[in-house]
Amino acid sequence: MPALLSTLVRFEAYVNVMEVGMLQIISVVGALAILGAYIANQLRLIGPSNMSYSVMNFIGSTVLTVIAIIEVQWGFILLEAVWALVSLWGIITLLRGNTPGSAH
Repeated sequence: MPALLSTLVRFEAYVNVMEVGMLQIISVVGALAILGAYIANQLRLIGPSNMSYSVMNFIGSTVLTVIAIIEVQWGFILLEAVWALVSLWGIITLLRGNTPGSAH
């Protein structure tokens, strides 16, 4: 019986490590989406009036918001949730035929 308990404890630890590893991979993908939009903007390949820019920011920040919620990181929840909402506003503005910043 102690061997079975030991095996279960090791298995649970393995599962926890795998979950943490997956969260890290997912958060890196989210960060890469935001960084990709930023780099493309800096290289003047896309800009805030481009749908790709807003979508990349929205996807990346939404992914990071979910990770921050799972890990209960209040500062990052605030940062990424606001980033996602602003990006969503940009998407909606573009879908309405306007450019972000000129929708006044």
